[in-house]
Amino acid sequence: MMKRRRWLWIGGALAGLIIVFVLVGSWLVGEPLRRYVERELNQHLKGDTVQIGGLDVHPFRLSVEVRDAVIALGAHPDPPLMRISRL
Repeated sequence: MMKRRRWLWIGGALAGLIIVFVLVGSWLVGEPLRRYVERELNQHLKGDTVQIGGLDVHPFRLSVEVRDAVIALGAHPDPPLMRISRL
């Protein structure tokens, strides 16, 4: 019985560590991923620009959230073509 309890405790601790590593990793990857997505979008849109205010990775929901995105025409940047507060 003691061995089973010890293995349950070790398994719970390992599961907790994995969850912490996933959360910290998703927090650390947000800014580099935002810069990458913004750079790739701007390379593919000729004459238009995209600015992304923030990008959040949600590993448990398997989703990515884009915040404060602005799409502007190169010839007429003001007012922007589109403002997206959250996507």
